[in-house]
Amino acid sequence: MSVLLVEDDPLIREFVVEALREAGYHVIHASTGEEALAWCKRYAADVLVTDVRLPGQVDRWQIAERCREQDPDCRSSTPRASLPPLHVPFPGAAS
Repeated sequence: MSVLLVEDDPLIREFVVEALREAGYHVIHASTGEEALAWCKRYAADVLVTDVRLPGQVDRWQIAERCREQDPDCRSSTPRASLPPLHVPFPGAAS
């Protein structure tokens, strides 16, 4: 399964790319909406993951629209910065 990740922060992008690859996904990454659209003109991704705010003139909705033109089954996701933190207990951790 291929994932197109669009994230302008290089540290976050690197972390997410590595995690997805370790999970077995083929990851293509872009730092702007314009880069993502250029990629979408030539290829189709199974899943699109975009940042909420991207630099440049192309927003996440335009990228999703283009990806769906290439592949109507393409799923998209935008991580939400407003979600509460996830607290997962682990052995030996103080409560």
